[in-house]
Amino acid sequence: MDDRRNGCGIDCHRAWLDSTNAPNSGTPMTEVPILILSFVGLSTGLLIVGTSRAIRDARRSRNEARHRIAVVYGLPGGLDMIALQMGAGVTVLHALKHIAHHFSDQPIAFEFAQIVRQHRAGASLTEAFEDFQVRCNHPQVTLFTRVIVQAHTQGGAVVQLLNEQADNFRLMIAEDVEKRAQELPVKLLMPLVIFIFPATLLPVIAVLIGKLWWQ
Repeated sequence: MDDRRNGCGIDCHRAWLDSTNAPNSGTPMTEVPILILSFVGLSTGLLIVGTSRAIRDARRSRNEARHRIAVVYGLPGGLDMIALQMGAGVTVLHALKHIAHHFSDQPIAFEFAQIVRQHRAGASLTEAFEDFQVRCNHPQVTLFTRVIVQAHTQGGAVVQLLNEQADNFRLMIAEDVEKRAQELPVKLLMPLVIFIFPATLLPVIAVLIGKLWWQ
């Protein structure tokens, strides 16, 4: 009888221990690491996607800026060739076609080809040049567009104006290049301060620390 009572007491005690050690059925402990890993994985994925998109957008903006500068630097030569062909009796549209065909590797010729394609699609030459102005978004391109539209409406009477405007563009480009060259040392100063100067000071600091340590 006593053995039966003792056995029942031991079984009840074990049952009570099992009930106290069992995890909460509402929030199993095994689900917590899974939730944490899921959150970390989702956050990492979003971070990777956002970073790659930011890098892609930055690369696209940098390429567009380079293309825009290349187009601006090609304006004087484009004006000279248009003026030369208009002096020979060729229209502005045919001059653009000639430049786009024979100088297809140049950014300015690429834009001229785009203007010709828009004109073939039904847009007027003025509208095509206005779209070119919006794409490049540069003051010299705006001035170039006005001169070409004037040449298109007035014909060969503005050949001299085109030549003069080409010379003005060359002066503007030379001033822009000089300005960029003057700004370059200022832009290089920050990397020097951040990376080069600390690297040159590290040996000196190490020697000073060593002397202070051994004194």
